[in-house]
Amino acid sequence: MDQKLYQAILDRKAIRQYQKTPITVEQFTAIQNLTKNIKPIDQKNKIEFKLMNSKDQEDIVSNMGGYGRILDAPHFAIPNITKSAKAIIELGFQTQQWVNLITKENINSCYIGAIHRGTESIHNKLEISDDKEIAVAVIFGNRKKIKQNEKDSPRKPLHQIFYQVDADSNNLEQDPNWQKILTAARRAPSAGNAQPWRMILLENELTIYADPQAYIPLLRNVGKSYALHDVGILMANIMQACHSLDMQATWEIFSTANEQSLSFGKWTPISKVKITT
Repeated sequence: MDQKLYQAILDRKAIRQYQKTPITVEQFTAIQNLTKNIKPIDQKNKIEFKLMNSKDQEDIVSNMGGYGRILDAPHFAIPNITKSAKAIIELGFQTQQWVNLITKENINSCYIGAIHRGTESIHNKLEISDDKEIAVAVIFGNRKKIKQNEKDSPRKPLHQIFYQVDADSNNLEQDPNWQKILTAARRAPSAGNAQPWRMILLENELTIYADPQAYIPLLRNVGKSYALHDVGILMANIMQACHSLDMQATWEIFSTANEQSLSFGKWTPISKVKITT
């Protein structure tokens, strides 16, 4: 059991104030190596990470924007992937794995949404080819020590996002392993803390649904894209929680996992996972 990884999933929060001093060369190298430990849903859809230091911070923040003010961020990562039907889900799924892994190494981070920004300048500036999809930038570094701790965004209670409709199975909320998996799922971040998901257990399979309505009014025009990306983040928390418990998570992505199938005010199935020991 990887208790340190599981604790990182629970402890990770968005940090917006950083020390000006960059992380050490050894830490930066270790973070680069962590990108090799990322598991895609589809082996053909591995993402790449463009890692940068503080000389790029002003341009990145200006071009990509973000929720709240970012102070003295020393480093950035731009996850990118070849464009495909499931690229946006893979971006969320694989990026969150990396974010949790660097949290495990005591490196702080914050997402900056890029889906609704002008990413053309980012492609050009960082020499990322046009056939690559970009969804977020990830700021990372050592948090600034302040008198008051930064408050974490509140999460919906579990009973509002998880439903068990298989009456013949045990109450999974009382099972220790499932408690840990669902708690990790509840900790998943999302744009504007929208939490656009529902998880339903039926016949020992957990199905995840999304509704872009959760992003109104903040991100209405791009709510469908963010819903897919953020469900990918949720899936990563579930997968890594399973890994930390020495359990196996096998994913299936539905054909409805696309922007054309999503509708505002309607719960659309995105993926399902079978969890085994």
